[in-house]
Amino acid sequence: MKRIVLFSYLLDALRPTLLPQIFPADLAGKVFAYMPSDGSLKGGRYQRFHEIWQELAEENGAEFVPIDNSLVEAEAEREREKLRGANILMITGGNTCVLLRNLRRSGLDQEILALANKDQYVLAGFSAGAMVFTPTIQLSTFGPYEEDNKEVGLTDFTALNLVDYEVFPHYAEDTQETFEAYSKIATHPVKPLGDAEFLVIER
Repeated sequence: MKRIVLFSYLLDALRPTLLPQIFPADLAGKVFAYMPSDGSLKGGRYQRFHEIWQELAEENGAEFVPIDNSLVEAEAEREREKLRGANILMITGGNTCVLLRNLRRSGLDQEILALANKDQYVLAGFSAGAMVFTPTIQLSTFGPYEEDNKEVGLTDFTALNLVDYEVFPHYAEDTQETFEAYSKIATHPVKPLGDAEFLVIER
């Protein structure tokens, strides 16, 4: 099994169909690596996400392994080693530019690509976490999202490129105009991804 799961938000209504894609019954020895986009493992706005995903991992027979992508050098090696032992990865939403910068600094970007070369894995991400699996996070610099990069200062928006299209998270009627405008300038196809939708890519 080689699977990528992209979505915008963990709505309660999605759980019966989404969670079996993230925690497949036929994946043996589930080790669930949980990675907040900005490295925060607990506290603040990520506290509830942490608790929810830990509960879901335990309910689905998976070991829960938190990963801090904000660490560097020797400390980052411990996080990379944790990811090497996982077969499921979940990356949360947040600032996509911070996420991509942290992945590069920590070397976790290369570990994710190595995980995608294994025979058995699930890579999952929502919102920013979904975008980083695509060819580029250029959307983060467009229109109402352009503030995301002001403090980060990225000039290269190349992402992990594990799918051949971009996603537009949280697509809704009030974001349709932005979606259409961005789609006209994007260098890859762009798929709208509403909060009640998810994509599953079998590789």
